[in-house]
Amino acid sequence: MLKVLFTVDTELQFRSGTGRDTDVAANYSANVLGETPEGAFGLDYQLRMFREQAIKGIFFVEALHAHALGNALLASTVGAIQDANQEVQLHLHVEWLRRLDAPLFGKPAGAYLNDYSPQEQRQLVAMGLKLLREAGAQDVCAFRAGSFAADDATLEAVEENGLRYDSSYNAVHGGRECRIERGRATALPVRVGQVVEVPVTVFRTPPFGVRPAAVCACSFAEMRNMLNKAHDAQLPCFVILCHSFELLTNNRKRANPIVVRRFENLCRYLGENRDRFQTVGFDGVGDTELRDASADESRLVSSPLTTVSRMLQQAAGRYYEWRT
Repeated sequence: MLKVLFTVDTELQFRSGTGRDTDVAANYSANVLGETPEGAFGLDYQLRMFREQAIKGIFFVEALHAHALGNALLASTVGAIQDANQEVQLHLHVEWLRRLDAPLFGKPAGAYLNDYSPQEQRQLVAMGLKLLREAGAQDVCAFRAGSFAADDATLEAVEENGLRYDSSYNAVHGGRECRIERGRATALPVRVGQVVEVPVTVFRTPPFGVRPAAVCACSFAEMRNMLNKAHDAQLPCFVILCHSFELLTNNRKRANPIVVRRFENLCRYLGENRDRFQTVGFDGVGDTELRDASADESRLVSSPLTTVSRMLQQAAGRYYEWRT
């Protein structure tokens, strides 16, 4: 079976000077809980869908906001995830350091984790890990940098803090926010020192380059086809990307029906095809999952027809956003 890691970056959003940033309750309601007039489509909804389809989910929970805002919201998030028997892992968005009364390292806060020195990155990962554990998180073993803004020093920081896995490499962001060079891979896990880098899965969409296996970035048909191709190519694993706010419109005022339907279809498909797809946490990833020469990731190519269909869906989604 193909091992599928269904990852959800779970986070408040930092937008300096905006209501969503300064009104903490509204920020949490919109970006973590996904609350809208039609109902909630964030964390609780995602947990319910995972439970109904017996899906193992991995929630990368952003922790640095607790350093600026207090630990109550982080503890609530961690508690909800672990009460649902799902996995909590560490996620950092260093933008939250701008909310501190005094600069943490005696200088203005950077926009990305890889703006910091290796020693500073080690301290930031340690700080996030401490905050997450104080919020009740258990068995944390993996890390993902916010905006995929990691570099080789990030992997060293992850290792030195005792974490075994990193999932910060995303080829779509490679050479921009993501600057990881050691053990660089497109879709397959690879060991870097004592850390296993487990990249977000990407696929090619000729002639439009590569695209991540993200709920907001590709149609259900694309995701289904790529899962099947990854299974047939005997890839060691397939990493899906989602966010706690991903099923809402950009302004967070409404649910996006196109993305909601996409998410539900994907969950049902994984639930109905357990003979081929096994959703796992990082405890299900081991040395046997490392890059295998027999695995052919070049087969992850979307057909032009499927790509065009997704682009039409995106156009419909943009029209819905504009109308609402």
